Amino acid sequence: MIAGAGPSVLSELAVRGDIAEGRLIGVDVAGVDLTRDLRAVWPTGRRPVGPAAELVAVARRAVAGERPART
Repeated sequence: MIAGAGPSVLSELAVRGDIAEGRLIGVDVAGVDLTRDLRAVWPTGRRPVGPAAELVAVARRAVAGERPART
């Protein structure tokens, strides 16, 4: 439920549908950097597999400045 509690910082991906349907409005704020570091963690001696491995690979390519592949 979306209620008028006030301004919030939300992931654009999480609210894309709400913005497209007019339930929320995105506001650009000049001079504010909301980027953050993300970490992938897994047990020692194991490597991520399947979708987790794919996500780590995408993140590594993004850090290297590569554009994501479109499927």
